[in-house]
Amino acid sequence: MKECLERSRKITEFVTQESTEDLYLFVDVINHYIYYLSTGDQEFPVSFLNRLLESFKAKYEAPESLEDKESASYRLHQHYTNSIDLLRLKKLSGDPIFSGVNF
Repeated sequence: MKECLERSRKITEFVTQESTEDLYLFVDVINHYIYYLSTGDQEFPVSFLNRLLESFKAKYEAPESLEDKESASYRLHQHYTNSIDLLRLKKLSGDPIFSGVNF
């Protein structure tokens, strides 16, 4: 599974090099990393997740306005925010697996 997620990360980075329209893929891969970290599987170090979060932040620009709840930028922002909120909760709960996560 580790190889599959690593491949997913690389593909996502490649796909979003030219266009940021597919940034939602980053968030989906982030969510998969969160899931596998949550299982306590030692095969998934926190450094993988941190690298993915850094790559996403380098490409992502928060929308100026979040009034249009039907827009793709709003949905992406909400998807990402929900993932970060989950990471924040896991880190604040004292889960040692998530203590090294940087978001």
